[in-house]
Amino acid sequence: MKIEGVTFIDSAVSGMDEETFVEAFVDKFWLDRSEADRRKMLEDAYVLVRRGLGQ
Repeated sequence: MKIEGVTFIDSAVSGMDEETFVEAFVDKFWLDRSEADRRKMLEDAYVLVRRGLGQ
């Protein structure tokens, strides 16, 4: 799934819990935004990807 120019691999996301996912990527993507914004975006991305998998 592609979100804000970043492609997340559904199968990789499904193998992580939300906290692990956010911590893994918070310092990798959208560095032009505040850390709080990046965390929120990653939390939202996690939910969207998981929902897409029927979780």
